[in-house]
Amino acid sequence: MSNTDKKNLFSEFPEANATDWKNAIIRDLKGADYDKKVIWKTPEGFDVKPFYNNEDLIDNQNISVARGYKTNDNNWEISQEIIIRNINDANKSAVDALCKGADSITFIVPENISELIKNQNDLSALLKGINLEKNTLRFISGDNSGYLFGLLEIEIKIQNVDSNKVRVIFDCSPIGDLTTKGHFCSEENLFEKASTLITSTSKNYLQIKLLGVNGYSFKNAGSLITQELAYSIAIASEYLSLISEKGADIKNIANHLTFNFGVGSNYFMEIAKLRAARILWEKLLEAYLPNNTEVIPMNIHSITSDRNMAAYDYHTNLLRETTESMSAIIGGTQSLTVRPFDSVFGSTNEISQRLSRNIQIVLKEEAHLNKVVDIAGGSYYIENLTKEITEQAWKLFLEIEEKGGYIKAFENGFIQEQTAATQQKSDLALATQNEILLGVNRYPDLNEKAADHFSKNENANKSCDKNKKIAEPIKIYRGSSAFEALRLTTEAMKQTPKVFLLTFGNLVSLKARAFFTTNFFGCAGFKIQDNARFETIEAGIKAAIDSKAEIVVMCSSDEEYIEAVPQIAKELKSKTILVMAGYPKDMIDTYKKEGIEHFIHLKSNLLEELQNFQKILAKNI
Repeated sequence: MSNTDKKNLFSEFPEANATDWKNAIIRDLKGADYDKKVIWKTPEGFDVKPFYNNEDLIDNQNISVARGYKTNDNNWEISQEIIIRNINDANKSAVDALCKGADSITFIVPENISELIKNQNDLSALLKGINLEKNTLRFISGDNSGYLFGLLEIEIKIQNVDSNKVRVIFDCSPIGDLTTKGHFCSEENLFEKASTLITSTSKNYLQIKLLGVNGYSFKNAGSLITQELAYSIAIASEYLSLISEKGADIKNIANHLTFNFGVGSNYFMEIAKLRAARILWEKLLEAYLPNNTEVIPMNIHSITSDRNMAAYDYHTNLLRETTESMSAIIGGTQSLTVRPFDSVFGSTNEISQRLSRNIQIVLKEEAHLNKVVDIAGGSYYIENLTKEITEQAWKLFLEIEEKGGYIKAFENGFIQEQTAATQQKSDLALATQNEILLGVNRYPDLNEKAADHFSKNENANKSCDKNKKIAEPIKIYRGSSAFEALRLTTEAMKQTPKVFLLTFGNLVSLKARAFFTTNFFGCAGFKIQDNARFETIEAGIKAAIDSKAEIVVMCSSDEEYIEAVPQIAKELKSKTILVMAGYPKDMIDTYKKEGIEHFIHLKSNLLEELQNFQKILAKNI
């Protein structure tokens, strides 16, 4: 086939524009409402259409900025997270990780750092065998960043390496302290100190970055994508403004910022988020440096979100982290930390650390996601998500600026109110199963126990908690925590409550409702006794009594409930907690008069219902 023939291959087919596609969809809907059926209303405040084409790319002038700063490939740094509890152990883990595929190490520094790293010898022991010119180091060190940097300066001289080639990134984030603690941990002149430090390091340590904008805190608090971006840009704006007022150059401050974003499970939206972040950064710099022609890249580090992690069926965390990692990589992150899948328990092991590292290695070495610059570029869908997210996040950022900037908005409770409202909606979605966490609020492992996995080794920040709060901090917790509390309560009971499924009548209906009931009560860790269809109601009642189950659930069709419920209620309502699977509206009042008080169905608030059952059982067990 000639090139001409190839070019004309589709010439025989009529072109289809957006109107043609929409009309085709409307025909297939056969009268159903187009907007209700196929338009996705995102929590972020915009609509997502069922299809996009090249017509949707017009007037989007920010595509080149969204595509980022990589020109040859899409390579990123694989960062291994290590909690420092013992200097020698941390060093051994770091060196091992670097030998097995990691490019950088993220050291999580405890607040009692001066007790662990007392002097220069301790830091040298921590960094032994690590090439400071080759491997990037990150210190999640907060208010201890200045202390560590002082020791690092000496270490650089001891190792006799080029200070301008040393790449060390700190997350010094006083506004982050305000966000998560409700107060600043440092002294009142913290921005003046930051200005002095930035000015001095910008001359001799070109690749050291001191300031962290920790967007992942908002992600882990359940914030919307647009909120995470808007709050992060607002914090960056505060740093640019407040530190420059103390004398530091705007460009130097901007180059010292690292944006640490959390990555959630909304695959395409998270890809678009990082692309939108670069556009927002460009817009912010235009405001501070209107005549600037120099490219100041947005340094993005991504971290898989704790928000979606689960303590039950916790190996599914690996699957979540794989898609989250892909979102971050395709979105163009410069570096990525994958939290170990068992980190929800407060400690990890060598296997989980290896798997967290290998997720990225597979995506790089086998999926080849490092080969193509801006993999998502040209996708009509993602380009439009990028545009919508950018607009909504910038709108929220401007609203924060009108309130006096991030610090003022936070002190007045604006950020907390928005975050709490989003958390409430997310919690409700999980409780009603409109949002699914496998193994948590659907398809639980009925035999799993988790109480023994949790570590008592806490690494919480205690050193500055005596400081007076100037505002309430945002609440950070995993989405699964309320369901985990349910199961842990069940595990602590003297005996596990038993749920007996009284199945009768229509086989299709009873199977569907028995399956639903098993999942329903399984989410609280109750023991389920499923049964084949009982031939008679009498046989089912006798088996239910013999089982000595605390809960008996009737599973059948609405039609067969009409005749069976009076007989079942008469025999069982005084002996057990009697529940109906289903909610036949026309008969509810009648069944309540018969003594049926509990109904479970698809519209039930799963969490509230299970909490209520636990309260009832607590009086009897």
